[in-house]
Amino acid sequence: MSENYHKDVSRYRIQRAMEFLSNARQNFQLGNYKLSVSQAYYCILTSMRALLALKHFDSKRHEGVITLFHQHFIMTNIFPKHYNRTIKEIKNIREEADYGDFIEITKQFAEQEIANAERFFITAEKVFTQLISMINNKNSNKINRNK
Repeated sequence: MSENYHKDVSRYRIQRAMEFLSNARQNFQLGNYKLSVSQAYYCILTSMRALLALKHFDSKRHEGVITLFHQHFIMTNIFPKHYNRTIKEIKNIREEADYGDFIEITKQFAEQEIANAERFFITAEKVFTQLISMINNKNSNKINRNK
């Protein structure tokens, strides 16, 4: 697949992650705290998939996405290491909220998880912009060499 395909997929996923974040905020305002945490998680997951697309990686499983992201972004210091904990925690919380019985998500807790997702998304957008620039420069250099 072409580099443009991967950039297009990544752009689409960044936009989708922003939609998940917006949905998290809206559900929070409506008092739907479990759903707001779930949407915050999907913001993070989709942000990871957006960045992985630029490196031509993806997984159909959530755990696969997390593992690939850890390998290619956290361990390589492209993405701050402290987000590794954020990813693991929100994944576990989302699973409990979606599948657990009698799980209560408080307003304060949901607010905290949305804030974590916002910070993650802002960082992902910055990394996305840097990677797109690097890819474009690399492709520009290839074109210039071929002239």
